[in-house]
Amino acid sequence: MRYEMRRLSVGDDEAVYEMLQEIPVYENGFENNMNSRSFAEFKEWLRRCTHPVIMDEWGNCCTPQAFFWLYADDFPVGYGLIRHDSADKPSIPVGIAGYVIRPSQRNKGYGGKLLGMLVEEARKLNIDKLMLTIQNSNAASLKIALHHGGIIEETTADKTHIAILC
Repeated sequence: MRYEMRRLSVGDDEAVYEMLQEIPVYENGFENNMNSRSFAEFKEWLRRCTHPVIMDEWGNCCTPQAFFWLYADDFPVGYGLIRHDSADKPSIPVGIAGYVIRPSQRNKGYGGKLLGMLVEEARKLNIDKLMLTIQNSNAASLKIALHHGGIIEETTADKTHIAILC
């Protein structure tokens, strides 16, 4: 099988749109704002997201971020993002990562593949540490993060905060 991680692009097509329709709006702490949106809204979202920043409600830039699609044999199976965040320790470049696999493609090893590729991308972005917040009920993601060298930094009643050194 051939894997490829592609950066979000305004040229993304209906295959990506269909994947986003399959991924729930909110699941395991991951928010998919494109579920139940029209294809035209999806294309507008792509246009806005090609600018690598998060905008607040007033249009001010908040945090640089990048979206990536995971393809397996040219079929989109999931997506992830990396946000730059060095507010806690400005001397240590920190990123926040999140990822999701479309429900029909789960339990096939794609989550581990995608997280590994996100760690590699973080290195290219000069990020030294990736932080993940994983719902305690999401045993698969917890296992994947630990397999990739994740270190548990904090656990609450419902979430675990894991750091992966890049």
